[in-house]
Amino acid sequence: MWSTVPAPGRDGTPRMAPTVQAFTLPAPGRDSRPPKADDRERSPKMPRELVEFRLGDIVRLRKPHPCGGYEWRITRLGADIGLRCQTCSHRVLLERAVLEKRLKTFVLRGEPET
Repeated sequence: MWSTVPAPGRDGTPRMAPTVQAFTLPAPGRDSRPPKADDRERSPKMPRELVEFRLGDIVRLRKPHPCGGYEWRITRLGADIGLRCQTCSHRVLLERAVLEKRLKTFVLRGEPET
């Protein structure tokens, strides 16, 4: 059945056991990979320009609501923005960053706050 003796290779010579290479851990606080030229030349990410939302704005989003409507009225401002669908009156809360990403255009601007 099974033999404990290693089988010879194709040319009849005995096979050698694979060697184990030593693995060293990087020093604490250091990156595990060497720095690349690209890392030094990259500029820091520029912060995105904040979009000014107003109460009463009607916005068009990139994808339609399941009811088929694209237009939403802004009903709440803060960290989360409240929206009401203009077609079916469904109300949702979206994070500001998510709304900025999904925003296509402003259909109607609300009154500026004084």
